[in-house]
Amino acid sequence: MSVIPAAICAREVSPSLVKMFAACLATVAGGRVDHIEVDVRDPGTILQDAAETLDFSQPTAVMMLGILGEIPDSDSPGAIVATQLESLPARSYLAISDGTDTSPALNQAIATYNQNVASPTICVARSKSPPSSTA
Repeated sequence: MSVIPAAICAREVSPSLVKMFAACLATVAGGRVDHIEVDVRDPGTILQDAAETLDFSQPTAVMMLGILGEIPDSDSPGAIVATQLESLPARSYLAISDGTDTSPALNQAIATYNQNVASPTICVARSKSPPSSTA
């Protein structure tokens, strides 16, 4: 079995998590890790900065975990995802995980949470479809 060189470029993670990524990749020949601090609503800068670590000529995974629920519709979350996907080669992957509008109790809990934070969470209604891509 061959080992594929890996790279991780993370945004908005704790320094200890970046150290853990680096330790894991230290065992992989060619493994690299980096941390960038860029607003997720600026996908062009994210891609530019990530290109210093990631080889975008190779299949790449974009993982948006717990991010899109923090972006209001007025900031075009679908366009943010689409911009990132347009830059990826064939056989790349996208993983999205966020809250969905599934029950009145959950909606009430989120409303209470949102009253106490500067950046509210938005649950996506199940009827909304994710952006499509040919990546």
